[in-house]
Order: sequence, then C-alpha cells, then structure tokens
Amino acid sequence: MVKYVIGLICIISVISGCDKDSQKSECDFTDAYYYQGSLNVIGEISEEYILIGSDSSNTDESIRAFVASNKKIDQDYFIKIKRFSNYQYKQVVLKLKKRFNCGRITKIIEDIEQDEVVDYAHFGIETTYCNDDYGYPIGEKCIYSYSGLFNVKVKDPNNLSDLINTIEETNTMLIEQNKFMDDWVTLEATKNSEGDAMQMANYFYETGLFEACEPDILLLPVE
Repeated sequence: MVKYVIGLICIISVISGCDKDSQKSECDFTDAYYYQGSLNVIGEISEEYILIGSDSSNTDESIRAFVASNKKIDQDYFIKIKRFSNYQYKQVVLKLKKRFNCGRITKIIEDIEQDEVVDYAHFGIETTYCNDDYGYPIGEKCIYSYSGLFNVKVKDPNNLSDLINTIEETNTMLIEQNKFMDDWVTLEATKNSEGDAMQMANYFYETGLFEACEPDILLLPVE
C-alpha cells in the first residue's frame, strides 16, 4: 500500500509539473525600447547567454564562487569580470549550460537574483554585429544586453516632481542630472525595482510625463 501511494504521488508530480525545475514560467523578455517616439526592436532573445551585475564591493572571488555553485551555468565557459571606473557594478556575461526557452530563462534570472552577490540579471539578445564604434571587431560573436542604467529626458529640468514621483512608484533610483544637458537624467533599476532597466525605460516613457527614455544598451563579446 505504501509503495502504491508513493508511486501515485510520483505520477501526480510528473503530470502536474511539481518538479520545480520543470515548472513553466511566463516569458519576461522585452525586445524593444522607445527611440524618437517609436519602438525600436533590438533582436531575438539569446537562448545561451545572460548578463549579471554585481556591486563593486563584492570580490571577484565571491562572484566566481556564485557562478561555480549554479548548476544552470556552463562551468566550462571562461567568465570575464568587467569593472568600469564610472559605474557601480561589475558586469559578467554568463553562458547557460544548454539552450533554454524564454520561460526557463525568466525563471533562471529570477532564481539568480535571489543571491546577494547579484544586483541584477538581464537577458541576452542575439545579434550578428560584433564591431566597436570604429568598425573594428571585438570578438567572434557578440550579444546585446543592457546595464542597470536608463536615461530620461524631462520636460522641465527645473521641475522634477513627476520624475521623483515615478521613481518612488517604481523603486528606481536617481543617479545624476546631466551637467551639460540638464533635461537628461540618469536613473537606475535593480532587482528590487518594479522591472529591469529596459522595462523601466519603456514604462517611464509610456506614462507620457517625459520627452524620451532610453536604456543603456551594451554590445558584449561572448566568443
């Protein structure tokens, strides 16, 4: 009887998808952002690569330890931890151990962001382009992704009340107001915000309160 009950539970688990790893998640990928008033489609989701950001106070060793502990990450892929002097976060491209669909990658990102060493995790985006601003190749293969920053053009640089209210609503952060073009303000989204930087840039624009909102798009070599 006990064996029968156990067997029945296993069958029910398989049918209902109770295995946590097999649960379906909704796709949370955003493939476009607003540019000059129109949606600009970047590309299709990368099924292999994602980007994480980790506060610069975290050591490279702690980041590598996190990567080594995650079974969804390809342990044979050599990670490069990049630090920029004018940006708070170290950024690391991770290769997944196999190709996953959007729902699975959404779930992987949600799980990764539970770790204290990760401040945000973002989708990779497929591209055939892999050259720098001068036309020189930066790798054999690249992806697009985006940092935690996005830029907002306010209607009146002397009145930021709409901006402050929307920041509070979305749990984003004000980083700085441009010294030379004071109608542009840089904001930041983290895993604690109401969406990632791409989603927040779109949301801010869709409120109709701002002239323009653009994410910080990155071209990243992966091979």
